[in-house]
Amino acid sequence: MLQVWQQVLAIYNTQRDWKDLEKTANEALEYFPNQALIYLFKGGAEQQNNENEKALSSLLKGEKMSADNDKLRAQFLANIGDVYHSMNNYAASDSAYDRSLKFDPENAYVLNNYSYYLSLRKINLEKAKQMSAYSNKLDPDNSSFLHTYIWLLFQMKDYTGAKAWQE
Repeated sequence: MLQVWQQVLAIYNTQRDWKDLEKTANEALEYFPNQALIYLFKGGAEQQNNENEKALSSLLKGEKMSADNDKLRAQFLANIGDVYHSMNNYAASDSAYDRSLKFDPENAYVLNNYSYYLSLRKINLEKAKQMSAYSNKLDPDNSSFLHTYIWLLFQMKDYTGAKAWQE
């Protein structure tokens, strides 16, 4: 029965149907209140619905339940970092991303997003550059990751490097 709920949640997530995803996740939690993955779907939908406080609550609950699964815990922490970033709580966001990368250091999306957010704030640019370069190594055909790297070079005033990568 749990697998059916998870499949339905995955379908709504793939379709980016955040309203139905949130509704269905809430229903699933009535039957399976201790399933971390449901909280991940719920928190993600709440974040997409601009309900950051609710998203944070859901994600923090799920993260506690995911302690025995490093990849899942890393995903929770990445989402928590995204929510904190949306709330302009950058210290908490950076901390969540750092913790996420400790559990899954090769998550190209976390490496890219974290480096991009650092570049927007123009802080820790060398760290951001290293993370961005690594995300491009892990996923060399991702144009979004390439854009982040070029942007970082631009932020670091390496205009020659940025132009070379752009070309």
